[in-house]
Amino acid sequence: MKMKMLRSVVFGILNICFTEAVLTNGQYAAYSQCDEISERAAKFTPTKTMVTRSKLHCSLMCEETPFCLAYNVGSVMNQAGVSCELLDAKISSCGDLEYRLNFNYYEHTMRQPQTTTTTLATSTILTTEAATMTTPTTATTTMTTPTTVNPCPSLPFDVVTGGVLDGSSVYLTADNHNYYRFNVNSDGTVTYVSNGGNTWGIYNGPIDDYSLREIGEYDNNGDSDDLHIFLEGSKTVHCMDRFWNTDSGSVCNAFPQTADWLYGAGTPNNVDAVLEYSGTQTYMFKDETVYISERLNWNIIEGSITDQFNLRDPRSDNIWINIPPHITGISNTQYTDMYLLFVGNEYCTYNTQTKAIVHGPACLVI
Repeated sequence: MKMKMLRSVVFGILNICFTEAVLTNGQYAAYSQCDEISERAAKFTPTKTMVTRSKLHCSLMCEETPFCLAYNVGSVMNQAGVSCELLDAKISSCGDLEYRLNFNYYEHTMRQPQTTTTTLATSTILTTEAATMTTPTTATTTMTTPTTVNPCPSLPFDVVTGGVLDGSSVYLTADNHNYYRFNVNSDGTVTYVSNGGNTWGIYNGPIDDYSLREIGEYDNNGDSDDLHIFLEGSKTVHCMDRFWNTDSGSVCNAFPQTADWLYGAGTPNNVDAVLEYSGTQTYMFKDETVYISERLNWNIIEGSITDQFNLRDPRSDNIWINIPPHITGISNTQYTDMYLLFVGNEYCTYNTQTKAIVHGPACLVI
């Protein structure tokens, strides 16, 4: 499982190739028909070119532009940010891709080409940064001398996961193996409170995902019978009780286990984020797929996979339809409908009732 380093943020990862394989019309056909070779971009002339603060911002620009079907984005940053090219077409074969240093091509999986041409709307997401956007003369020139620019320089680590453990404050675990406590405000902003100790010693390994599996009641408090669940690697699951006993004691003596045992057969490898959404329902996010695991009741530890769907599926019960793609972490808050979504060291605050981002993208400040 990834260590949650800031990765490419995409609507649908498109694997890339040198071959001329023709892609079929199936919605997900492009994923499997090109070899995994990086440094590729679509040959099409971009409909709109800009420099955005990060890959997350580029993906959100495509999401907010109604007829953006795909985009080329720089994989490294220069001092201004990353080059972002919005496209109004998808590739029809792997031959539509060309070698371009430090670039990647991604698609919006739920959008299909339109038969009429429509003027692209101007995005309002980055109003505070619009003045800094410049049009690069050529993408190759812009990216040939990459520098390591952090979109959130005040935060030198990536957020792995988080959760409410005491009924109010959010505890965020980072890839530097420390945890940090924040208060979430009613407007979606967060305020730093304190930081805690090193988490490596919990089971002598890195934390790739965390969730609080509550037994008996759902109150966002780590009670004596609740399980602190840690995912390690591809599918290994560890358990800690409130007294810091790991994979032992009366609560966690059945661990370590596999993710299939805990969440159900069909749980994907290397999930991106896990959220215990209610007393019996768990959401797991992997690429652009959402998985639902259900427990029969609060007193049972194990669950089973009951549903899975695309992140952009317009079904009425898809409360996540407008979240950023490829989140690397998620946390509940003390507010029932408000969640913190992380992509590396940036975050958005999302309301599941309105299905809208209410704050961000923004940087955590400590």
